[in-house]
Amino acid sequence: MTLIFDHILPVPLAEQAAQNSVWRSRLEVHPGNHFAIIASSGRGKSTLVNIAYGIRHDYSGKYEINGRPASVLNAVDWSILRQNTFACVFQDLKLFPQLSAHDNLKLKCDLETSHSMSQAISMAERLGLAPYLEKPCGQLSMGQQQRVAVVRALCQPFQYLLLDEPTSHLDRANADLVLELVMEQAAGQNAAVLITGLDQDHRLPHTFQHLSV
Repeated sequence: MTLIFDHILPVPLAEQAAQNSVWRSRLEVHPGNHFAIIASSGRGKSTLVNIAYGIRHDYSGKYEINGRPASVLNAVDWSILRQNTFACVFQDLKLFPQLSAHDNLKLKCDLETSHSMSQAISMAERLGLAPYLEKPCGQLSMGQQQRVAVVRALCQPFQYLLLDEPTSHLDRANADLVLELVMEQAAGQNAAVLITGLDQDHRLPHTFQHLSV
């Protein structure tokens, strides 16, 4: 499966998008590709993630998924893609704040069959979350919540992993743990990884192809 962004230009960014960025150009993303989208705030990093995930449609140009224009996909098509093809960590995380970290992960594992709850807990423990699993997510720090959201995203099959500033509240050591786990899980599925970050975010992998928006 291949994703093609062909001269995509979000309506809100029409006047400020640079010519040499992802906008106004052609980008092909194949399984196993690794891209880091680097830019300052307000340049459209989250917009690109939301377009890829099928949440935003206010753009010109063409976005194709395995040869099919995204514009022709219906709600059922997107539901299937989000179950089997796309995993995503949103910038606002979209955790259930009243539920514990454990229960946020359990909801995912109950819906998916690719990972058991014991596998989810093992990944959470690798990221230092063992002491916080029974606490409501709304009481966790942003860095702890980011790690919960990353584990939740990894508890499903995917060919494309979309990560919107997933390490913005983490120190270098914890960011390295997150990225190590992400790359391990992505490699196991030969999945593409698209991660966003702010300018000068040295926590992002240097082995990724760095692009701007």
